[in-house]
Amino acid sequence: MPVAIDSMPVFEPGEITFKTIPLFQTRPTLEELIEQGVLNEARCLELLEQMLAIRIFEEMIYALRLGAYEPLRGFEYRGPTHLSIGQEATSVGGCAAIEPGDYITSTHRGHGDGIAKGFTAIAAMSDEQLKARLGSGLGTTQQDEQTTHEDLLEEALEDHIFRTIAELFGKEDGYCKGRGGGMHIADFSVGHLGANAIVGGSTGIAAGAGFSSRYRESGQVTLSFVGDGAYAN
Repeated sequence: MPVAIDSMPVFEPGEITFKTIPLFQTRPTLEELIEQGVLNEARCLELLEQMLAIRIFEEMIYALRLGAYEPLRGFEYRGPTHLSIGQEATSVGGCAAIEPGDYITSTHRGHGDGIAKGFTAIAAMSDEQLKARLGSGLGTTQQDEQTTHEDLLEEALEDHIFRTIAELFGKEDGYCKGRGGGMHIADFSVGHLGANAIVGGSTGIAAGAGFSSRYRESGQVTLSFVGDGAYAN
């Protein structure tokens, strides 16, 4: 028998008691974390470089949108542009805190999350994995025996940024072959399950990915980037 669900709001007077919610509990400074061995100077500079890459990427798109980007002055950028300027630390810090094989879901301001997830996953790849990722796009100068891991890594990171830009431009070289654009960009190969144009829409995807990981006993976690206001959806 179908069960009737009373979805009407309750207007009877009453009270709701909440437990204490801790705020701003992180106390160590960056210097203290380095002293404790949690971070080192090289890792800090790497994370800073990732944040700067996101900021420069977003500022380039902003200038392009305004017609002020010198290499493409006068170019008419089509489609919506939802930048993540100011959210770089959240993207980079969040992706740095999980394993390269873990999942993320993102918001409609997803450029930074996608760039950060790619950086984290690519940095953990072996030479063979980097070559496989680059595939036919591997530069001719990178195919000889003198090729170092740093050479491959640098080329893979450049390719990552290029494919992100290509997606925003609606090009076949983009991560979703230009069909997704900035609000739907994804790269399943590194666990990026996609940005989402629906506010709060990625939380259900994240929950499904989490249940999948538990079912498969893979040990993976899913990090869902979402604003607190989106939980009203």
